[in-house]
Amino acid sequence: MKDEIAYLLKRHRLNCGYSQQMVANALNVDRSTYTYYETGKSMPSLSTLMVLKNLLNIPYEELLSCLDRGGAIETEKLKDPTNTEAVDKERTDTSHITLEKKETYGLPKDEQQLLLYFRRMDDSDREKALDYLKNIVKENY
Repeated sequence: MKDEIAYLLKRHRLNCGYSQQMVANALNVDRSTYTYYETGKSMPSLSTLMVLKNLLNIPYEELLSCLDRGGAIETEKLKDPTNTEAVDKERTDTSHITLEKKETYGLPKDEQQLLLYFRRMDDSDREKALDYLKNIVKENY
């Protein structure tokens, strides 16, 4: 299951155009900790997975399906699931992944980081942050 979660995280992070460091910053962990999640060396806690779900726009269905089956992610076609060498190679080779770059991909890194922090907030904190930013803009511009 760790490998499936690792692949899911990497695929969605790349799809959003985020670096590992950006995601690690948003999680308040070292980059190496997040890298371990993506390489399958360690498994994020359920609460961390829920934060990552929001940060990386992972659909609930896809995450739950991956966790429930502990197996293949339906949206990815693996050539020969009985050949572990081919499966491992396919998971580490990202050149075959067709990325639909999300709206964040073209943003500068600082704006992407801001969006990651925003996605970590609950609804009331998001509202406060937006009000705060509106006040700053009104005062300075």
